[in-house]
Amino acid sequence: DPVLAEQLGALIQGEVGAQAQSISHTPDPSVTASYAGPPLVPADPLQVTSGPAGTDIALAGGAALRLVRALTADGEAAGPAAAGQVVANWEASGRQHRGSVAVVLPAAG
Repeated sequence: DPVLAEQLGALIQGEVGAQAQSISHTPDPSVTASYAGPPLVPADPLQVTSGPAGTDIALAGGAALRLVRALTADGEAAGPAAAGQVVANWEASGRQHRGSVAVVLPAAG
C-alpha cells in the first residue's frame, strides 16, 4: 500500500504522530519514533518483501523499513545497529508490554 509506505516514513522521521487505535482523531503519545538522517522515500515502484523477521518496505537508495513480525516484551530496543525505529506499547494475553520495537530501519552496513 503506497499510502502506508509514505505514512510510515513520515512517522519514523517525526513528521506525523501515531493515532490511538480505539479513539478517533486522538494522538497516541506512547508511540515514539527516532531517526536522524536524509529523507526516507519509498522505492518507486513500491517493493515489499515478506520474510520470517518481518515485512520490508524498500526505500529509494537501497535501505528498507522493516515492520517487525514478532514483537518482544518490555523495552527491547533495536540496538545500535538501527538507524531509526518506531517503539510502541502493545497488549497480549491481558498483559501490557511497554516499548517494543514495531518498525526498524537497519543501519547501512
